[in-house]
This record gives sequence, structure tokens and C-alpha cells, in this order.
Amino acid sequence: MFRETKTFEFKKNFTDNISISIAAFLNTNGGTLVMGAYGPDFKNADDVTNGIKRILKRLSNDISDFQYSLISFSSFPMGNGFIIIIDVDESEQLHSIAIHGTDKYFYRQSDRNIGQNKDDAERRKLNEKYGIKLLRPTPIDGGLGLYYKIGGYPSGSYYYKYMSLETALLCLENNNLRFAEPTSWPDKYEGRFYKAEIKGSVSSSNNPPLLGCCFTYRQDNEAAWKLYSYNKGGLNSICVEFKLDRNKLREQLFNSVSSIANSHNIFNLYEGCVEYWDQQRIDNLDKKNVRKNHKRIPNEFYKAFFNDFTFEKYLNLMLLKRNAFLHEQEVRFLLVPKNDKAFTKTKIDPIDPKINWADIILEVRIDARSSEYEQKILEQKLRAIKSPASLIPFDVYNIKRKTRIKI
Repeated sequence: MFRETKTFEFKKNFTDNISISIAAFLNTNGGTLVMGAYGPDFKNADDVTNGIKRILKRLSNDISDFQYSLISFSSFPMGNGFIIIIDVDESEQLHSIAIHGTDKYFYRQSDRNIGQNKDDAERRKLNEKYGIKLLRPTPIDGGLGLYYKIGGYPSGSYYYKYMSLETALLCLENNNLRFAEPTSWPDKYEGRFYKAEIKGSVSSSNNPPLLGCCFTYRQDNEAAWKLYSYNKGGLNSICVEFKLDRNKLREQLFNSVSSIANSHNIFNLYEGCVEYWDQQRIDNLDKKNVRKNHKRIPNEFYKAFFNDFTFEKYLNLMLLKRNAFLHEQEVRFLLVPKNDKAFTKTKIDPIDPKINWADIILEVRIDARSSEYEQKILEQKLRAIKSPASLIPFDVYNIKRKTRIKI
């Protein structure tokens, strides 16, 4: 016996709400709908022809941007009459139905039709069809509209901040933390979408200038130790790792950023985990067409991001990084000016929100290759700010387990 599924549905007769089912198939993966499945509602061939005409008229009236080419009909004799079989192809666009004056975008979930608003429908489509999980900014400051999380939070209670010894001493001395433009970050590859000129009717508020500060939720991050320890000289050649209380860091950043204001602007604070993609996928993201099987075809990822570019998609691009850096497990705090016209990209000076380091540092580790003098000046600086955190010399390559094993 047949049963209803994500791509298969029965309708008793024409009076059932067929438009919702067809729209749901269009918006999901397509499917097949059987009319008259519980007893033929069409007595003869003329009934079938008239039934199809009535169905098409209803669909064209009810479904936005309805396309006849996506629907095909066939009939099948059953008992004393006929059933009508409607095959529906998946549509490239989303289709809505007005329900009590509100546009609803239906999709199939198992054997049910689920209604959504446009924003949620677009998000679902990006995820299901293109594998893009568009992260949504959600206010987390009690309605003030200044602090947002982008997507979910990583597990654990700590963030880790890596920097050179020279920078660490300056931060502790001045009780601050530097936010800078993406163009100044070590991986210059990341600035490609930040500096991109997005043509068309896109408002500048959808891709405003911004400043960022990067952390990780993974300790013993080899890449970070290398970045701040190699090919440099003096205090810049020594890496320092701060283990931070994540919740206290957030609270301090929010309070500090809330007080940052000048004659032009106030900043919003966003926090989100970096998403890691294959480099070729990132390289092709801004191309309208890509080559596949020796043919040029429309790039689905380009359409997903840039055909209807929004500030939300821009934030997602600012959290995008190549798979080569997956081991970093990075999380970013971004400062975005509310009045984007007060600044232009590549011309925003860094901003240094005030931080009470003594309150949020739980532990400090320094490259074990550092000298006794270098360790001493960092220890003195920690005591000067009344930090109870211990200072631990650390060698990322010092494996405590057996280096030689028998298999």
C-alpha cells in the first residue's frame, strides 16, 4: 500500500487545498500528487480534461510566479473513473501563497506541508540545495540592538587569545584590545570579499566597513604559536597565549563597545564562529558562471549569495575561511558602525575597547624558548594589573606521551 512521503501525496478530490501541496513540492525537491486517490473523482476523459484546466487555473491564481513548465499531468483509469497524476519539478525560485493576507512559503517535511516566512524559506533553500548554512544575527543584549551572536556558540567556557609578547605587554599596560580592519589581518586572502565592489542596486549598508578581533576556542593551537613565534625578531618573536573566561570577555566587550561613541557613530558588536570552505568553492563564489563537464553553467553559489545580497550574507562572508585553516577553530568579534557613511573601507583607524584583563585572564602561557628575562617582564606586568593568573612556559611540540610506540 502506498503512503505519503516527502515527494508523494494523495488528494481525495479537487476541493482539497491542492495549491499548498504543489507550492510545497516546487519549493522543496519536487514530487508527485495523485488526485482522486481515495475514489476516482473524474468519471471520463472530459472530466479529466476539465479537471486539469480547473487545477491549472487555481494554481496560477494561488501561487506566486507560477510556471506551467514545472507541472505535467497524466491520467490513469481506476474503478469506474480516472485519477489524475501531477508531477512537479523543483523550482529555482521560491513560491508563496497568500494565507489571510500573509505570504507563506510552504515546503515538504516528511509527509507534511510546512509554512514559513520568506527569510526562513530562503535560509532553508540555501542549506538544502547548496549546502550553505546561512548564520543569522540574533540580538542577545535584552533588546538594546547593540550586541548580536551570529549562529550558535561553540562548546566550552573559554576563549584563547594569541599574540606576540610585545603586543601582550601593550594590551596589559593599556587595558585594551585592538580591533582592526580585515585588510590588516595576516591572511590577505580574507580581504577579497571585504574589499569587493558589489555592483547593482545593493545598498552600502549591506556591506559596510568593519573592524574585527579574532580568538579561538581550541587550546594548544599550533598555527597560532607558529604565527606569533617565527620569522620575527625581539619581543615579536615570542608567542603568548591568554586563556580567557568567555562570558566575562563578552560582558566586558559589550560594556566597553556600548560606551564607544564619537560625534558620528556608535558601533554594533557581532560574535560568530568562522565557517571553513574548500578553497575552490570560495574562489568560485564571485563568478556568475563556472565550468563543469567542459561547459559553462550558472554558478548556484553566486546566485545564492549575490542575486539578493543582504547585510546578513555579508556578515557570513566575513566569517568565511579556507579549509586549510580549519584547525584554528576561530571565533570573531566584529564591530560594525551604525552609520556606515561616517567611514570608508581601508580608512578606519583601529579601535581599542577597554578591557580589565585581570578579571578575565585565567592562565597565561609563554613560548618555552623565551628567555628568563622575557618571562620575568610578563610576570611583572601581570602582577602590576593584579592578575592572579599563573604564567607557564609552554612548548607546543613537547609531547607528554610516548614518542615511540609498538604496533
